[in-house]
Amino acid sequence: MADVEFETLDMKEVNYGNNNFIEISAKKAVTEESDIPFLSISKGYYKDNEKRYKQNLTIPYNQKIVKEVIGGLETLISEEVM
Repeated sequence: MADVEFETLDMKEVNYGNNNFIEISAKKAVTEESDIPFLSISKGYYKDNEKRYKQNLTIPYNQKIVKEVIGGLETLISEEVM
């Protein structure tokens, strides 16, 4: 089994509420054979000045898929579903 290391290429953080955050990261999984890029969206909170992660979603680093996800979010916001 190949060892996998994860490298963060870039990261943006959105703070909300009293103690919560959403972290959006461009990452890659690195093995001896290949580098596999992906996007990560993580939800968490701060406890004792440290990040605690609760949930995570990974999206393939594929322009078509990312544009469809963004379009879906924009559609939901413009339709004011909530």
